[in-house]
Amino acid sequence: MDMVEVMFRHYRAIKYELVGRRNFYSAGGEFGTPYPIGCGKEGVTGFFGSMRPASWKDGSLLLNIDVAHTAFYKEQPLLNFIQDFMNFREDDFHRPLEPFKRSKLLQELRNIRVQVTHSNIPRTYKIIDVSEHSAEKQTFPLKDENTGNTVYCTIENYFKNQY
Repeated sequence: MDMVEVMFRHYRAIKYELVGRRNFYSAGGEFGTPYPIGCGKEGVTGFFGSMRPASWKDGSLLLNIDVAHTAFYKEQPLLNFIQDFMNFREDDFHRPLEPFKRSKLLQELRNIRVQVTHSNIPRTYKIIDVSEHSAEKQTFPLKDENTGNTVYCTIENYFKNQY
């Protein structure tokens, strides 16, 4: 029985997004157009599928399939997500986050994987923390390639100079 269940799940897991052990969703909207549900997320339609024994005597099986729905993060720039999730205006990005807002944002974003688009090499990173400071104020040590000296640079200046 378990082997049949694994075989049933294998093809579906290759073609669709597997959530849990038995829920499958199509990223391309194969089962319906994703619908906005707010806070930077969208509802996605998929299906639940499992194999169950029908009778112990003759070894017959039942295929149980049902419609399923779940929430996924919308594919969008991270700043757009933060704006939607935190109900921010454009000028809110230039102020430090209040501790409770930072905690709320960190709780939502921790361990989420994001793809960066500022370089030609596509890279994916996992979010582990949210800074207390804005990019204009957050500094880090940077070694000057010309002089070899270590200087402190803001994130804003680093990206302005590098990209």
